[in-house]
Amino acid sequence: MAPAVTDNSATFIAQSKWNPSIYPYPNKYNDHFVTPVAAYEELAPILAYLLMRRHAAGNKSLRPSEAVCYDPYYCDGAPVQRLKDVLQRASTRASGGASGWSVINEMRDFYIDVASGT
Repeated sequence: MAPAVTDNSATFIAQSKWNPSIYPYPNKYNDHFVTPVAAYEELAPILAYLLMRRHAAGNKSLRPSEAVCYDPYYCDGAPVQRLKDVLQRASTRASGGASGWSVINEMRDFYIDVASGT
């Protein structure tokens, strides 16, 4: 016989720092899990490579220091620094020089923005 499964989510939510009232849009607890750094590290070399290819192909208008990465899911704002750190390391390794990626991660409802075209 399988062990009984108990739902402790209410207790877990009560013990967390999640406060739905700080967000200017409807949200649920499960909306606020931050992407782990390891996931960003998987993407960073690909982004750095694509940026280098674009630059090498003659598009000199976009330098690595002007690159922008957009993460539409705010959570607690942590993605900004996490992404900047990971992208900085990947770009430095790929180009041999420093770069200053910009990261956009705002407390907005991504799905409302998409629906309204903003």
